[in-house]
Amino acid sequence: MFVFSGILPICNGDDGLAAVLGHEIAHVVAHHSAERMSQALVFVKPLIFVLNIFFWGNIVPILLGNVMLDLGFAKPGSRKQEVNTSLDTANILVDLII
Repeated sequence: MFVFSGILPICNGDDGLAAVLGHEIAHVVAHHSAERMSQALVFVKPLIFVLNIFFWGNIVPILLGNVMLDLGFAKPGSRKQEVNTSLDTANILVDLII
C-alpha cells in the first residue's frame, strides 16, 4: 500500500492519515480486490463473447463492453464497497478510542 503526497494536506496531520490508512487496510481485510476480480470473470468473459458474436473484427465490443461494465457493474459495486469499508473503519476507530 502507498499514499500519494496530495492526500497529506487533506489529512490535516497524523490522525487523518491514520484514518486514510485504516480505510485502505479495511479494503485489504475485506478482500475487496479478490472479490472484484472473481466478479469480473463471471461478467466480463460472457459479455465480450456475446458482443464479439455481433461485432466480430470491430473495436465496438471492447468499447461497448467497457461502458456497460463500468455503468452497470463497476460503479455500483465500488460504491457499496466504499460505504462498507468506511463503516468498518469508523467502527475500528471508535473501538480504539474507547
